[in-house]
Amino acid sequence: MINYIVSAHKVDVYLDNGQTLTIFFNENSGKAFYRYKIDTISNVKHPGIFIGIDARGVGYFIHNHYQVGRACLVQKQDFDLGKPIHHYSEKCSNAPRTVIGKAFQHVMRGESYHFISYNCQTMVNDACSNQRKSQDVEKWAGGLAVTALAAIFLGAVLSKK
Repeated sequence: MINYIVSAHKVDVYLDNGQTLTIFFNENSGKAFYRYKIDTISNVKHPGIFIGIDARGVGYFIHNHYQVGRACLVQKQDFDLGKPIHHYSEKCSNAPRTVIGKAFQHVMRGESYHFISYNCQTMVNDACSNQRKSQDVEKWAGGLAVTALAAIFLGAVLSKK
């Protein structure tokens, strides 16, 4: 468990081991970025919130990942896994400091990752726009619904022959 204090230009993160990590904000702080998930059959986006950089120039993100099992603060290399990162296309209606505060609230709450109801997109969309939704879950659910309706229709047509 960590504690944090967000101020105008930085966030101080108080770690379990007694150390304090100071992360300084820049023009990208509070913005959502993504990389594509690795080893998937479709282009699933894995987003996270960029927090800022420490005194050594190391970047930090908050993301929700199944391997950790909850939202967590990680260094950039642990977020991007060596893959290119891009600006997340979903519109962010909250101010950057609000996004950062909400992202840290997700970390503090410790809600367990769930691939449908609380995944990486759900966390980022809640922090950015106060909406718990996942575009990819909605896309896959919509595709399954269309497939099911098509199968029902096709079954009805074939049964009349």
